Amino acid sequence: ERRLAVYDPVSEEWLQTPAEAAEMRAAAAEMRAEMQAARAETAEARAETAEAELERLRKQLARAK
Repeated sequence: ERRLAVYDPVSEEWLQTPAEAAEMRAAAAEMRAEMQAARAETAEARAETAEAELERLRKQLARAK
């Protein structure tokens, strides 16, 4: 596969094609979505833990009365 590429001698980097740039943006968006999903799962797990602790403390308080 041969294709034309452009090199920027000032930055000493090969410039991305529009397709490559779009691919990079899509990959970055996917990574952000995965990170957001992981944060949501963590928050949900923390909320469940807090609810369980609250229930435990309520039962302990009820027994103390």
